[in-house]
Amino acid sequence: MVLPAHAREHDLAELAGAAQRGPAGVAAVLGRADTVGAGDVLGHEAGADPDPDAPARSVLAARRLGRRLGYRLGPVTPVIGLLAETAVTGALRTEDLHALGVLARLDPGALDLALFGVPPPAPTVYAARMARLIELLDRRGVALAVELLRTRPSAGVGEVCTALLAASGLDRLVDRVQEIRQRADLLAGAAALSRLDALVASSPGADTERVRDAVEELRTRPALADLELLEARARVRAEVVPLTSDLADELDRLAAPGSPPARLGLPDAARSELAAQAARRAAWWGSVAAWGTPPESARVAHAAHRSYVVLWRELTA
Repeated sequence: MVLPAHAREHDLAELAGAAQRGPAGVAAVLGRADTVGAGDVLGHEAGADPDPDAPARSVLAARRLGRRLGYRLGPVTPVIGLLAETAVTGALRTEDLHALGVLARLDPGALDLALFGVPPPAPTVYAARMARLIELLDRRGVALAVELLRTRPSAGVGEVCTALLAASGLDRLVDRVQEIRQRADLLAGAAALSRLDALVASSPGADTERVRDAVEELRTRPALADLELLEARARVRAEVVPLTSDLADELDRLAAPGSPPARLGLPDAARSELAAQAARRAAWWGSVAAWGTPPESARVAHAAHRSYVVLWRELTA
């Protein structure tokens, strides 16, 4: 879902299908991240500001948006579509790289003037070529490529495109979409259970009680425990729920796909030691969920507790 930096709760009405259940099924994008202004970071409307701090501001604006709406969205990825398009389509050519190399040899003041259409004293980059660079990269992308060429003058088109792609945020978005696609069936099943919950709540009776019991039994399945953990991790990554860095790392490790030793952080441990560690961490997270913890933090702790219990059952079966 693509959102502006000033999005609010009512803008999420378009979430559909499995994405309605929670942040594990949403790939949230800060659209036009290259036009984020200082006001979008500070929390009020403002126009685009072309200064060199714009990429950092886009990251800050995405984090702020995630903190505001992350309960339903999870983390927000800032994406600069123009840089991604130029990087992956092969639009940047050797002659463009030559022109960027010329700009890299200008002093900073002359470069700033050139970016806004004022030719340098020796106009070695023709106006048409400058206009093409702006069309391909915008001023921020030109500045990024020039900075790379100042550091590595021998960089080729491929290296510049790799840097542009990294700055665009597209690779992070693709990773997020692939993660969601891998769990599409699980997300759809969880959404169906949520609809059954709503049906049971609206139609109390003996039959619906049996449905409720069946739904609760399904929720104890390991796959759904993993989904609950993924949603908890998404909220932590969006900074909706504060966790210390070591606990956030533990949650990342526990939620990552892999064997029990990898998820427990004990790659060389014996099975009995792994089971004991899973039991210890289950007890610890369970105590966090039980002792007057704020609701959102308690949900995260409960998700971690359940996942450790599932691991313990697997290791002691």
